Amino acid sequence: MLEVQDLRKTYRGGKVAVDGVSFVARPGQVTGFLGPNGAGKTTTMRAIAGLERPTSGRVLVDGRPFAEHAAPMSTLGVLLEAKAVHPGRSVRRHLQALAATCGIPPHQVDDVLHLVGLAESADTRIRGLSLGMGQRVGLATALLGNPSTVMLDEPLNGLDPEGVRWMRHLMRTLAAQGRTVFVSSHLLSEMAQTADHLIVIGRGRLIADESLDAFLARVETVGLTVYSPDVEHLAALLRRLAGEASARGEQVDITEDADGRFHVEGLSAELIGEAAVEARLRVHQLSPVRASLEEAFMQLTSSDVQYRSTTLTLEGGATPTLTGAGR
Repeated sequence: MLEVQDLRKTYRGGKVAVDGVSFVARPGQVTGFLGPNGAGKTTTMRAIAGLERPTSGRVLVDGRPFAEHAAPMSTLGVLLEAKAVHPGRSVRRHLQALAATCGIPPHQVDDVLHLVGLAESADTRIRGLSLGMGQRVGLATALLGNPSTVMLDEPLNGLDPEGVRWMRHLMRTLAAQGRTVFVSSHLLSEMAQTADHLIVIGRGRLIADESLDAFLARVETVGLTVYSPDVEHLAALLRRLAGEASARGEQVDITEDADGRFHVEGLSAELIGEAAVEARLRVHQLSPVRASLEEAFMQLTSSDVQYRSTTLTLEGGATPTLTGAGR
């Protein structure tokens, strides 16, 4: 279990990176750690791993500071910078050196090589690995000590679709084994499929500490999905209701998917349902469309974005180009 208690980190010059953050990541679930760039995620994770000394507050791993554990790699497995390893060593030699240094049984080297899919590349020098394979080396390092808590920073970087799916399954499996899985990622669509609980920070402060469902429930639904086997009848009904709403000065938006499902904004489920009953129209689906994790995240962190993108346009609306491109 990870416990972060009133963590604060201020750098020279007065810059506050983390400002009184507290949360708990519990065993048996995947906890997603989210926030805009510059939110303080990396500083927090480095403090958890003992690589950053907090200005105040403390971090506990299984009830004690990480540095006080006699077998740290069996307590907390960390993936922060996957290729922060000796590039001239083979994957196997890298893991063997760590195992020997930390008192980890040698057989666990082969165990993690098979677990992360590197058994056939075990004797390849690390400098010759792709980004995705380098991520697997970092993951093997994190899991080498069979830790009770695993902390992963952007573990999906460089992975192909099969690798992303495999990583998702692995994180869920680790949690199902009773481990604490704490993962930071900018791939919100993957976090939506993987995380049970979310910790969200912005500008160094805690924004949310709740289940994925509770976080999504903060954002209003974005319309309704309506489906009937009688597509033409349903389309006519929705057009009539939209026309009546328009006469009242209300805005309605209706779009149809390729499979005949309609996405409706501006009409209530009660209104559509009652109209369908009166028209003797069979409706097989009338359900709210919940905001995606990306939509909820963007809305709830909009005031905490430190680095914003800008759209550049030239006179006449032309798109700017960089000089010297292609040289």
